[in-house]
Amino acid sequence: MNILYTCDNNYVWLMGISMISLFKTNSKAKEINVYLIGENISEENKKLLCKIANDYSRTCKVVDLPNIKMTSELYSDRWPRSAFSRLFCGEILPKTIKKILYIDCDTIIRDNLERLYNNKKSEKYAICGVKDCVSGNYKKNIGLSKDSAYINAGVLLINIDLLRKRKIFEEINDFVDKYNKHINYADQDILNYLFKDEIGILDLNFNVRTLEFVYTYKDILRLRRPNNYYNEDEINKATESPSIIHYTTNMTMIRPWFSNSNHPKKEEFLNIYNNQDYFKKDFQEFSTGSLKYRFFSFFLHLPKCIGYSSLGFIHSVLVPLLK
Repeated sequence: MNILYTCDNNYVWLMGISMISLFKTNSKAKEINVYLIGENISEENKKLLCKIANDYSRTCKVVDLPNIKMTSELYSDRWPRSAFSRLFCGEILPKTIKKILYIDCDTIIRDNLERLYNNKKSEKYAICGVKDCVSGNYKKNIGLSKDSAYINAGVLLINIDLLRKRKIFEEINDFVDKYNKHINYADQDILNYLFKDEIGILDLNFNVRTLEFVYTYKDILRLRRPNNYYNEDEINKATESPSIIHYTTNMTMIRPWFSNSNHPKKEEFLNIYNNQDYFKKDFQEFSTGSLKYRFFSFFLHLPKCIGYSSLGFIHSVLVPLLK
């Protein structure tokens, strides 16, 4: 299996924890080759990642993010350059790589991924992913229909051969020219627009995010008002047995690498973190005094019919309307 991560030097340790969980749960896989497209990765961290892989009889190669001719409108303090590198993996990675599984750094792998990696959909589609919980209004803002499939970019099965046949640079520039002011989810918006109607949909268990773990199906409908999403049975099945846990941000949920974490799956992360000797961090307390955190707290403490419905209107209708 070829596995891809992307990050800058600040998140190398988090990528390392995810990689360790990958090696532990896929010990029977014949071959695992990890590639990191990294931005300003220190030599010390490069050597450490390679040592981890070697200790598990795997390989890890760090590829420095090249100076891609990318419009400055695509990246900012919120979205670093490395966040967009997966879009250009066909240009950056060795030509010998025909297929790769991209995984975000803020993940824990709990299961063998060979079934995912060998999914036949990757023979037909350049990109396969798990549907995200997005309202139709966000989709309309970037030229999609409300009922279009819209995937989360945190786990992607990529047929690089098919990807290389696309004129990615030109297509991205065209998208930015049309929709730059309406982009809300960075490269994820670009990805879904570029491959609209040409995306393979994967089972939810391969990318279960914080939202699905924290809220009931009815609550999710209130909070996000999604179009073209998974049904209640599919969500329940995925949360009971996730293959990949994706620790996405979500309102008042604090992720496991903060000392005051309240994430329902923090023990899954800490179990991997506490049983390795490569990275040792002094976990800081997440500040709950920000205006944004207090805003969410206020609405979440109201009766659901009022608080959740209000947040749903703000997130799913008002924000995309203002965009």
